[in-house]
Amino acid sequence: MFVLICGSGKVGVHLVRGLLADGYEVAIIERDEDIGRTVADHFPDVCVFSGDATDSAVLKRAGIERADVVVAAAGEDKDNYTICKIARRMFNVPRCVARVNEPALHDLFRAEGVGAIINVTAMAAQAIESAVNS
Repeated sequence: MFVLICGSGKVGVHLVRGLLADGYEVAIIERDEDIGRTVADHFPDVCVFSGDATDSAVLKRAGIERADVVVAAAGEDKDNYTICKIARRMFNVPRCVARVNEPALHDLFRAEGVGAIINVTAMAAQAIESAVNS
């Protein structure tokens, strides 16, 4: 299975480790060339593409047409929404997973057909509330 990850911050890099350990083929698109080089140095089996993942030409260069899953893990919700929208509408990617910071945007991502929405803010708040209540 081929997974295309858009964004290689802490979430993206941690995800790469787990997916590689599970035997997935992984590619990354990273906007910052220095970060991309660092990721490529740490993960020699991963193709790292430099560019803006909201650009369909960059997505195509990274192999989105054969992706089984696209993970939108950029820092900005608007970028993750755009990545998922392009992946679903232009490239018919069967499954999109999106990192979302603003809980109010959950329905917007769901309406775009995003299969899994990881709401970082809500998850952190629930964990903190659970710790406070225990």
